[in-house]
Amino acid sequence: MKYAIDSGPHIRDEDSTDLIYKRLLLVLIPLLLFSVYKNVFLVFIENKYPLLDVFYPLIVIIVACITSFFTERIYLKIESNRLGYKKNLPFYSIIPGLFLSLLLPINVPIYVVILGAIVATLFGKMIYGGFGENLFNPAALGYVIIILLFGSLLSNFSNYLNPLELEKYSSVVTLDYTSINYNNLVSPYGNLFNFLFGTVPGSIGTTNAFLILLSFVFLSILKVIKWKVTLSYLLTVFIMTFMIASNHGEGIWFPIFNLLSGSLLFIAVFMTDPVTTPTTSVGQILYGLGLGVLTVCVRFLTDNPERILVAVILMNILVLLLDRLGVKSKQDSNYGYIFVLIGVIFAVIVSYFVSRTI
Repeated sequence: MKYAIDSGPHIRDEDSTDLIYKRLLLVLIPLLLFSVYKNVFLVFIENKYPLLDVFYPLIVIIVACITSFFTERIYLKIESNRLGYKKNLPFYSIIPGLFLSLLLPINVPIYVVILGAIVATLFGKMIYGGFGENLFNPAALGYVIIILLFGSLLSNFSNYLNPLELEKYSSVVTLDYTSINYNNLVSPYGNLFNFLFGTVPGSIGTTNAFLILLSFVFLSILKVIKWKVTLSYLLTVFIMTFMIASNHGEGIWFPIFNLLSGSLLFIAVFMTDPVTTPTTSVGQILYGLGLGVLTVCVRFLTDNPERILVAVILMNILVLLLDRLGVKSKQDSNYGYIFVLIGVIFAVIVSYFVSRTI
């Protein structure tokens, strides 16, 4: 019996694609509202900051969405003239820019936003044929290009602070995950509940872990995302950071902190989209395992812990290989157990060496 790898039919169907992205945008509304409340409204009511500084995060989101919209519009216009057909612009053409903007620092320059949104839309989406055809997650690709060109902007802690936070946390340095100490990592911002409910500095739309977790449940029930990818990713990071913490005499607060801090949860839910992740069950689990291992390596072994989107791009490249392993496991279920076991053992080994390194 032969097995073939094929993408889910819901990605190919125009009506279903519309429905998927309608649900996705609906889920993003609470995150957008919280971001506006935290980064715009609370700053505005202080009535002591320039209006440009107050509304800048909102401007970043709008500019990114508009850039994605017009990039796709121009591309389709050129293609329709060249090939002699007309194609309507879908409402979800803003999604690459929207996701990118939520991942960016609050004080990122506008020209960086525009460049990132163009790359995300044109090179991450359109040149492959649009949504459903893309090899890389568009927003992740745009973000990685920004990292390569403007890495210092994304590693500057002050760029992640709105005016209120700039006053409150001016003496706090960038999160250093290798400093496995509660007083260094958590106490400056309150406690873990502050990370859970998003009242901490961070990217424009990724700080509220509670809303992101609710989004995960909602999108999983509606089968908009592949829950096995997200869950295996989060479990891998949790187990690996728990092992690292244990080797340094720390408790369970540290792996919880790792899940709640930064953009990790947002990436786990929204950057592991159905198109750029494996279609087989074993492939999805292996994808999450690999992404978790790479995430831990980036967080603990590089100078910029927020570069974990590089891991997403690397895993996008391996999707076909992982699905081949998944097909092999369909032929013989024992292969599936073996592949996953090898992945778990590899994660444990990496955890050990990381804990010895830091």
